[in-house]
Parts: sequence; C-alpha cells; structure tokens
Amino acid sequence: WALWLRPPADCPEWPIWLVLATYAGTCVVTWHSHIYMLMPIAPLLLYLDARQLLPNGLRATWLLVPPIVFLGAALLQPGFTEQWFGLGMLGLNLRILFWSFSARRKGIVLGAVKE
Repeated sequence: WALWLRPPADCPEWPIWLVLATYAGTCVVTWHSHIYMLMPIAPLLLYLDARQLLPNGLRATWLLVPPIVFLGAALLQPGFTEQWFGLGMLGLNLRILFWSFSARRKGIVLGAVKE
C-alpha cells in the first residue's frame, strides 16, 4: 500500500516504477510462478534502463541471475534444475521488490536512484 498511496508529483516515471514493484511483489507471493510470468517485467526494466533510472546492481542481477542459476543447477544437480531456477527467480523478484520499497522509503526521486 505504501507505494500506491502517495505518488511523488515530480516523477513522470512513477506509474512504470509502480507497476514494476507491484508485479514483482505479485510474482513473489504467487505459488508456482514460472519464468514466462516474469516477461512483463522486461519492458518495464528496459524502459527504466533506457532513461538511466535503473541501478547498475539491479540491471546486473536481472541479466546474470537467470542464466547463472539455470546453468549451475543443470550442471551440478540436473534433477533439481527447475527447483533451483524457481528459487533464483524468487530471489530476483525479491531484489526488485526490496529496491522499490527502499527507494520509496528513503523518499528518493526515481531519477536520482543509483547504486
């Protein structure tokens, strides 16, 4: 609720950021969510990244976690690839969600957020 109640007046990207945080949070609590459920997040991240509003750490996490987790699980424990990949996606969604809440809690205007 904290993200929806008081949007900043001076942030035109607020609706994009709000949808990103809401969708990431929804994927965190959704039982049995799959990688294709994360596809709606990609255009939102690309939009924020094109405007240089996405922190470098979050961009690196989004680009590197899925392939590293999938390949690592496939090589180390082939029978549990899906489970490890699911946990990796859960971690990725939590990272996006925590970034959203921490930026909002600190009162940071989205354009000033850099890690």
